[in-house]
Amino acid sequence: MRFFQPLLIILAAAGLLLPSGSLSAATDAEYIAQFINYQSSFGQINDPVPTLDEYFAETIPRFDEQYVDNIQVWVDQIADQQNILGEMGWTSSAVSTSLNDMYAVTGDLKYLRASLEITRVSLQVRDDKIGRTTFWGESAPGWSTPRYALRWVIHPVHTAMITWGMLESLWLAQANPVAMAELGDEFDSILAQAAESIDWHNRQWVEGPASDEGYYIYKDNEPDREGQRLPFNRQSTMGRSLWMLYKLGGNPEHRDKAIKLATFLKRRLHLFLTPDTNEGVWFWEYTLPNSPRNNPYPWSQLWRVGTGDDLSHGSLSMEFYVLMANDGQVFTHEDMQALARTVTYGFARLDNGILFGNVAGSPDLHDPSYVANTGYWLRLTPYNPEVYDRIAAFMLKYQQEPRGLDLAKLVRWKMPSAVPQSWLYE
Repeated sequence: MRFFQPLLIILAAAGLLLPSGSLSAATDAEYIAQFINYQSSFGQINDPVPTLDEYFAETIPRFDEQYVDNIQVWVDQIADQQNILGEMGWTSSAVSTSLNDMYAVTGDLKYLRASLEITRVSLQVRDDKIGRTTFWGESAPGWSTPRYALRWVIHPVHTAMITWGMLESLWLAQANPVAMAELGDEFDSILAQAAESIDWHNRQWVEGPASDEGYYIYKDNEPDREGQRLPFNRQSTMGRSLWMLYKLGGNPEHRDKAIKLATFLKRRLHLFLTPDTNEGVWFWEYTLPNSPRNNPYPWSQLWRVGTGDDLSHGSLSMEFYVLMANDGQVFTHEDMQALARTVTYGFARLDNGILFGNVAGSPDLHDPSYVANTGYWLRLTPYNPEVYDRIAAFMLKYQQEPRGLDLAKLVRWKMPSAVPQSWLYE
């Protein structure tokens, strides 16, 4: 089986790589040289560069082989390893999402069925089902790991990533009578168990500081961060699952938490005005600032956000903003256009297939290993088609064997006419 994802990219996506001073670049030219060397070291550079149709024709069969034909490999891995190394949070959850994306664009139930297989085994290995306990002795409805905290804890970001694939599968399934017939009572069971897992983290929820805000804190996670606010990406993944729980189950508590969280986060994003068109661009750091931002800021004050969040974690934050905007909550259409400029004025500003490792497009701090989860950003294509073109250019040139999630989103957010017809409708 051919794997799509170099180890360093997995580690960067999971937040296990620290910025490397030896790889830090001071100029665009230095970063570009590092970027090309990095992709070359994994054999990722395509020469010649294929067309999009050629790229799909080569990579989609490999996707099917790895994630559909061999779904039992993933099921067995989850059953054997659970989330001990954080792999359910950062890897199998991405497999589930990629399968959902492929189903969304093709309607082929083989993808949705494979995703639901991951859902089933994931629920079977939840701590309370296998008798595993946290460091304080509770067998909880989550997936604990000793990684990061060096003690058995359940991280909200892992719970949110794992449940997102489940909830997205249910959202897609409810529109298909065949899928719903196959699920039967299991639909409600999966929904209830996902809600139970997310709701367990109510112990980490804090109302305020404004009356229409709320957020999550570290509680019984990393010892040195006890009581601190979770960073943008960990808040946003929880918000994403909260909102989908509300859409599927109608619980007003999930709705209210998601809206309060989105409000809290939006007020702490930086909005900068472009130097050429005076339009807004959203940038944000990894760590949440204490106070709301005094937006907008002139482009000359971009130093306020530094390099911004790394590209991988930033993509998870962005997903929540888009989800809420699409349902007319907190974020507006104009906000999404500004978020699309995070791509065109930020990490893809060179417009040549080379991406920076942070949202602000700085050559400093984040080396090319942080260019991960790029497919998530394709969600912004409806707000600016140029987003698709710039990320597609990166994948066509520098991702000979793309990560499955990135490929699936490249397929999903392209007009169907770009997908080989024989594959799409067979």
